[in-house]
Amino acid sequence: MNHSWIRAAVLFSIFAASQVRAATLYETDFESFTPGSDNLVGTDGWLATNMGEGVHGIDDEIVPGLGNTAFLGFSPPTFQEGAPPTVTVFRPLNYDPINQDRPVIQFEALIAIADSRDDPETPFDESLRKDRFFISVYNMEGRLLAAIVYDNRINTFGLWRNDGTASSDADLEFIIDEPQFLFFRINFESNTWSAFLDGIPVFTDAVFNGSGQKRDLGTIAAEWTLSNRGAPGDNWMLLDDWIVEAIPRATEPFQISKIEVTSEDLVELTYPADKGFTYRIEFSTDLENWGELPNSPITAEISDPAATHTDPDRADGQRYYRILRDSVN
Repeated sequence: MNHSWIRAAVLFSIFAASQVRAATLYETDFESFTPGSDNLVGTDGWLATNMGEGVHGIDDEIVPGLGNTAFLGFSPPTFQEGAPPTVTVFRPLNYDPINQDRPVIQFEALIAIADSRDDPETPFDESLRKDRFFISVYNMEGRLLAAIVYDNRINTFGLWRNDGTASSDADLEFIIDEPQFLFFRINFESNTWSAFLDGIPVFTDAVFNGSGQKRDLGTIAAEWTLSNRGAPGDNWMLLDDWIVEAIPRATEPFQISKIEVTSEDLVELTYPADKGFTYRIEFSTDLENWGELPNSPITAEISDPAATHTDPDRADGQRYYRILRDSVN
């Protein structure tokens, strides 16, 4: 048997990052919500503290062109004696990224902080009327894992990173009254994350949770912590285009790991397969025109470092192969 055409074949693989699609855990632009105070909670699974106090809800065209947006803040909330002065709104997710083989979580939202208005009748320091707002990540036990802090206070103004134990200055300021896109990516497996504001790095590859809490995803919450619970300011947070996605695990770099001829004189390809992906195997005789091998694509039900696929065609001549990997939503 003549195997010279197999030895002469050029074998290569293609991995296109754009083909690795995320699974959307939750997404909303708030357009289906009814405008009004306290109307965020009770729609699409949203929950909150401080109900009936007008401290969160849905605005309609408060920023021209945005349509419905959610808000948190503005009105003075009440707290029980000894309770922390924090108002929280959240939409439960209850997702285990690692066990679901999607260890990377991505979050994006359009966020703005509106400043407290001047009040000449206020008898206390104007700096006490400026507060902190958080985008906080909690696990399924309700424990804080990490947060990005929008600190509106005069002496500490800007973005901060909290790892569950301490906060550190990110050395980047947000723009008051201007909606900006916050994006962050968490790797629950490596316990690292990166964040960007309108594409500008806030931090990269920082420690995600430093407190040793169990790393799974209960919710991503918006929170408002008052500086002065007795006479708070009327600053507030705007939220829109909220999306949370899970990214599947993948072996990098992806490539064909072995090619050999079976006892039936057929070509067998070996490659690393990851659960949550499909593998489409193609062949060509001229590197221009490509066809799909029979029984392709293949969906990996489990991760296999040495998955195989056999070309059933025993035709003579030079043949090229490539494998394209795509994620399953």
